[in-house]
Amino acid sequence: MKIIKKFFSLVLAFSFMLTAMPVQAENADEVPTPETKVFVWGKVEAVGTNRIQIINSTEAGNDCILNIGEDTVIIDALTGDPVELTSLKRLDRIAAYVSPIMTKSLPPITNASVVFVNVDKDYRVPRYIKAGEIIETEDEFVRVLSADQTLIATFMKEDTELFAYKTKNILGLDDIHQNDEFIVWYEVEMLSMPGQAVMVKAMKLPEKKQGWHLENDSWYYYRDGIKVIETWIASTGGRWYYVGIDGKMAVNTEVDGCAIDADGVYHSTAE
Repeated sequence: MKIIKKFFSLVLAFSFMLTAMPVQAENADEVPTPETKVFVWGKVEAVGTNRIQIINSTEAGNDCILNIGEDTVIIDALTGDPVELTSLKRLDRIAAYVSPIMTKSLPPITNASVVFVNVDKDYRVPRYIKAGEIIETEDEFVRVLSADQTLIATFMKEDTELFAYKTKNILGLDDIHQNDEFIVWYEVEMLSMPGQAVMVKAMKLPEKKQGWHLENDSWYYYRDGIKVIETWIASTGGRWYYVGIDGKMAVNTEVDGCAIDADGVYHSTAE
C-alpha cells in the first residue's frame, strides 16, 4: 500500500509532463529499431544446443525457434535468479523478448534477449525496458522513459529493490544511466500515454555486444547483444556486407544475385 500511495502522488506531481511527452509514430514500412523487442510466449516443444522451440506463441505464429546466445538472459520470472538452459523440459511455460528480425523458415528462427521460466498459466512476467531518457533525477527517485516510449519507470531510493544480474549486487539510483537495460517488476501501471509505474524490483542487465566481432575466424554483427542474421548490413564507408542464417558474414559467394568478395564486401551484380 505504501508504494502504491507514493506512485499516485508522483503521478499527480508530474502529470503536466504527459502532455509534453512525444509519442513515437508508427510506420508500416519502417524497419524496427535496435531497441524494439518482440514479446513471445508459449510451451516448450523441444530444447536443443543453444535453441528452444516453443508452440502456441500468439505473436510469432504457431511455432517459433529461439536462438540462445552467450548474452541471452534466462531467469526465473518470480525471483530473477539465473536458470540453465538444460533445466527446461518439454511443455514448460516460458516467455521471451526476442529480436524483431526472424528468418523466413517454418518455423521462424529469431534470437532471444531475455527468456523467463517458471511462468504462470496467464503468462504474467516481468517487463524488459531500455532506458531511453533520464527525465527526472532527485535524491529519492529517478524517472526513466523507456526507449520505446511506452513506459515512464520510477525507481525509488527506499522502495525499489535494485540489483545486478547474476551477482545480485545491490545498486543505487546513481547506477541508472541512459541506454541501460533492466528487467522490472511493478504492481500498478497508470493507463496514460506513455504508461507510468513505480518499480518494486529492478534487475540491471550487463552491457551487450555492439557491431562486428571476430569469433572462431568468422565475423558476426551484433545489435544490443543480439546476433544479426539473414540480412544486409551497410558500413559507414558505404560498403555492404551480408550475414547468413547462422550469423556469419558471407565471403566468396553470391547472395540474391550479388557478388561478395573474400573480404565480405558486395561489389557488383554477379554474372
